[in-house]
Amino acid sequence: MLSTNKQLDNQNGRHSVCLIHTSDEKVPGLVSGVVLNPYEVDAQGDWVSPKEIERAAHDYIKNARGVGVEHKDREGARVVESYIAQGDWKIQGELVKKGAWILVMEITDKALWNRVESHELTGFSIEGTAQRILGTPEYSKDL
Repeated sequence: MLSTNKQLDNQNGRHSVCLIHTSDEKVPGLVSGVVLNPYEVDAQGDWVSPKEIERAAHDYIKNARGVGVEHKDREGARVVESYIAQGDWKIQGELVKKGAWILVMEITDKALWNRVESHELTGFSIEGTAQRILGTPEYSKDL
C-alpha cells in the first residue's frame, strides 16, 4: 500500500503521505495520509464517490488489512487506524475532503521507516477491482 509512484502528488489528483513522528526518533513511527479523496481524478482518469470510498475502506479493514510496498507483500508495517473524514480539513497543508479515507500505519521496520522519512515512499496506493461507469465527478455527485 506504500508507493514510490512519482505521480503521487496533488497536481495529478493523487496524494502525499503526511508524516507523524514518534517522540523517540530511534523508534520507527507512524505515517498517515489520504488513501482516497472523493471525486478527485487520478492519473488513470478514475475517481471515486464518497459512498464507494466508504465501502472500500470498510472492506479493506474487514477482509484485507494487507500492507505492501509497490503492491508486494511486506512485513514491518501494520494498519493502526482507518477512518472516513467527517468534514473538510487540512493535514500538514494538504486538503482532506469530507468523505476521504485516511489511513495510519505503524512502521516497525527501520529500513522501511528510513524510506518513508527520506520521501522515497510518497503515498498510499490502493489495489483492487472496480466497475467503470461513464460520467464525470460533477455529473455523478449523487453516486
